[in-house]
Amino acid sequence: MLKGSIFSLALLVLAAPGIRAQSGAVNFDGPASGPQAFHPGQFVFRTTASHTPETRMVREVKAAVVEILAAVSWAEVADADLPIDGAQLSSSERGMLGQMSPDEIRQYEKTQKKRLPRVSRDTLPDYSAAGSGTGFIVRAPNGRALVITNAHVARLASDLAKGLRVKAKLHIKLSDDQFAAIPTADDILAEVGAVGRHGLDVAFLKLPRSRRDGKPWAALNLGDSSKAADGEDVWALGFPEQLNCTTTKGIISAVHVNAGDTYVSYIQTDAAINPGNSGGPLLHMTDDGKAEVIGMSTKIISRAGGSIGLGFAIESNDIRRALAQYARTGSVSAGYIGMTFGFGAGADRNKILAKSVAPDGPAAKAGLQAGDVILRVAGQDLRSSRDCALFQVQRAVKAKDPGQRLELVIRRDGRDIPLSVVVDKEPADLPDEPGDSPQPRGSGPAGITCRLDEPDLRI
Repeated sequence: MLKGSIFSLALLVLAAPGIRAQSGAVNFDGPASGPQAFHPGQFVFRTTASHTPETRMVREVKAAVVEILAAVSWAEVADADLPIDGAQLSSSERGMLGQMSPDEIRQYEKTQKKRLPRVSRDTLPDYSAAGSGTGFIVRAPNGRALVITNAHVARLASDLAKGLRVKAKLHIKLSDDQFAAIPTADDILAEVGAVGRHGLDVAFLKLPRSRRDGKPWAALNLGDSSKAADGEDVWALGFPEQLNCTTTKGIISAVHVNAGDTYVSYIQTDAAINPGNSGGPLLHMTDDGKAEVIGMSTKIISRAGGSIGLGFAIESNDIRRALAQYARTGSVSAGYIGMTFGFGAGADRNKILAKSVAPDGPAAKAGLQAGDVILRVAGQDLRSSRDCALFQVQRAVKAKDPGQRLELVIRRDGRDIPLSVVVDKEPADLPDEPGDSPQPRGSGPAGITCRLDEPDLRI
């Protein structure tokens, strides 16, 4: 969590990290009234014929919402990587080690020339979940079912593997599984299909052709987020804090919001979403009563890490564009033209300019030079706010597939010059942006800089 005043705001992505103790659900049943004993394992939820269209909708769509667990098998973990046994440490040492990564703990042992006590394997479960998120099932253009989730959720397993030096796996649990957050050998194992980078927090996971019980996968439909409206009712589904599948309801607070990323825009909602909801669907109902995915829960602004009614979901049209690219190419990438953007100075301080241009890159080949002022992008004049104009240009670049052209109009030496840039594929060694990490992303709402309400700006 971000350090500092309790009133500072942190922008958080919503994966739920940290190995959790495993526990079962406590249930009970009894007579409708009067004293009753507590009977674990016997409670059954009763359904009635008076359900509303909304509750029936939620019941139906849950079959296509899944929990994603980054799980480790303790049998595969080396002795040196087993959890530290805090019961054998002093309180000060427990506090210090609790803030360390596995690599830092190993370095601490090396410098102190001692081996810290590990938990006995005999007391550990077969598997433990070291992080969790949510996903939802859709049909690819070829008819195969796949899971859509956030890139930072899909990376949980690889991030865990770096820390524990063991191959972690992504376990998928259906919403009707009895227990959440408890990985087992019977879980569906996901295969990562493609993971977005550079602000495209979208990933696709492959599924077997059918469920273990032989039934076909339930799937959700992607709606048209350009039709989303302020004040519209929405439902967020997911597995917050490794609880079972949860539904919350709210409204769309704002549409086409820039929440600090340069590739996608967001739907802002007051529906409660919390760590673990990341990758879950944000649903609305069509006029004919059908549920559609209008967005994917991705991050929140929060004082203390929980929901305060400021949630953000990647718009479904951005997800659809990424899905189409994945279907065509087997990968997901943002456009690249080989330049960095900056702001001008003096009379041009509110204008966007080419800060640097990579030699032999697409922009350089099109004739762009460092210092050129950008006037128009993709046929649109830039916004008057320089922050919104910067978002507009970056979004236009990153929304293009490799091989597509991006039309620019630049000003150089007092002349307006049209340029046509052929967008290229991102270089493999291009560093990820800070926003790709599932960590606090800065204090305050300063990243919420503009809304792009005009449909023609949605490239």
